[in-house]
Amino acid sequence: MAAQITVGLLIQKVIHGQTTPFGPWLMERRKVLDVTRMQLAVQIGCAQIMIEKIENGEHRPSKQIAELLADALHIPNESRAVFVEFARGSGAPPDADVSTTHVRSATA
Repeated sequence: MAAQITVGLLIQKVIHGQTTPFGPWLMERRKVLDVTRMQLAVQIGCAQIMIEKIENGEHRPSKQIAELLADALHIPNESRAVFVEFARGSGAPPDADVSTTHVRSATA
């Protein structure tokens, strides 16, 4: 069962000075949505190893990949610019509640 942590909780950590790097944030978001690295990679059209490297902090996504991640992770339109900045290394996580949002299956 996926962790029942909302992105709002991660925002609270940022507010209280516990900044979450993008990689761990992405991993947590993916787990909340109950999506594997492979499913996410297929959905955005990249290799699974890229998702792993982003989550491990070894790689930053390009603007294009960040925008595709925003779509796959159901980031609201009003938070997209903040999300892309966060993914690229210059911002805080966007505020989005994902407690009831699910990513489409990669096989659909």
